[in-house]
Amino acid sequence: MNPDTKTLDDLARRLAEALPPGLTALRDDLQDNFRAVLQAGLARLELVTRQEFDVQTGVPRVWTGVGVVGLVVGSLVLYDDPVSLGWLPLVGGVVGFVLLMLAGLPATVRSRYSTPTIGREAMVGEVGEAVVALDPEGVVKVRDALWPARTNRSTPVAPGQPVRVVAVVGASLEVTPEQP
Repeated sequence: MNPDTKTLDDLARRLAEALPPGLTALRDDLQDNFRAVLQAGLARLELVTRQEFDVQTGVPRVWTGVGVVGLVVGSLVLYDDPVSLGWLPLVGGVVGFVLLMLAGLPATVRSRYSTPTIGREAMVGEVGEAVVALDPEGVVKVRDALWPARTNRSTPVAPGQPVRVVAVVGASLEVTPEQP
């Protein structure tokens, strides 16, 4: 999706106008930099337009119809005499298949475009507890797991004190003391 240029220009202009009076000479350069940063940040999000999203969620419905027709035809020609498939199991199977596809496929497509809720990045913002004093490095317990951690504060964090995860750096957490 290409972000609306007018909207980005307006946002960059408003950011530049919010600068302190001493930086007014740099306003034009900073406005261009703001615009470039906003465009780069939005490009990394891989956003899709509503039209692109609707097309992607509509395509599975076509294949659902093809699958239902195939299921009905296959079920009818699968059995020969003396074994046959009754209408009740056939209708029940087709209705179940249709409900699964109509409810399941859109949910699958929505999850494709949702924000990740698992992984290391999901830990940012979580509250944990210092297990070993952080001075500036130590160990914290977050989500019932022990993690090596570091704080940028000059005041050490005592064991048992609550901390908030602000970043994940490699295999360790960057934390700040949580105010009770």
